[in-house]
Amino acid sequence: MTAPTVQSPTAPPTERRPVIEWIALLVVVGLLVVTTVLLVRGPDFVHHVGVTNRSNLPIDVDVTSGQRDG
Repeated sequence: MTAPTVQSPTAPPTERRPVIEWIALLVVVGLLVVTTVLLVRGPDFVHHVGVTNRSNLPIDVDVTSGQRDG
């Protein structure tokens, strides 16, 4: 006589959550974009610069307009 064969029930399929993975990917990409924009932004400019010389020595100050490199 042969021993009875016991068949265990099949395991339920593992369910992946692709929506959560896509959301996590979008959050990471968004953080990278924001960080990159903050790191490569240009300098701040001012419209007026005041220089006060409180010494007896002469000073020389050069400025240019926005069209020139100064």
